[in-house]
Amino acid sequence: MPKNKYIANYEMLNDVEIVQNFNNLLTAFLAAAINLFVIIRLLHSRTSVHGLRRLLLVQSTVAILGAIAGECANEVQTVGKSGYIKVGHSFLPPSYQGIRYLLCVEDFFSTLIQYIIAVFNLHRLIAVTKLVKLLGNILEFYGIT
Repeated sequence: MPKNKYIANYEMLNDVEIVQNFNNLLTAFLAAAINLFVIIRLLHSRTSVHGLRRLLLVQSTVAILGAIAGECANEVQTVGKSGYIKVGHSFLPPSYQGIRYLLCVEDFFSTLIQYIIAVFNLHRLIAVTKLVKLLGNILEFYGIT
C-alpha cells in the first residue's frame, strides 16, 4: 500500500469523489449551523455569560472556524491503488504551499477543539467535585496525610 500523498484537486474524476465533495460540504454546513445555534442561544439567554458558558462560546466559535477550515481543505480520497488525497476544490486548486497551509490550519483547529474539550471536562470535574475534596481523596488514597 503506497503512502498517502497530497495533491491539488484539479478535477472530480468519478461519482465517488463527487459524493465525497458533497459530504464535506454538508458536514461543514451542519457543524457551522449547530454551533451557530448554540452561540445564539447562549448569547440570548437571560443569565450572564461566565465560566461554563464562556467555555461553550469559545468551543462553538472554534468549531465553526474548524468547519470552515475543513471545507477549505476539502480532502478527497482518490479511488484505486494510487492512494492520493486530493486537497482543495476543483474550481480553485491550491498550489503545493497552499496545500500545506490548508492542512496545517485544519490540523490546528482540530487540535484546538480537542484541547478545549479537555479543559471543558476539567472544568466540569472541578465544578462537580470540589477541588479540596478531590485533593483530600487523592492524598488519602496515596497515604500522604
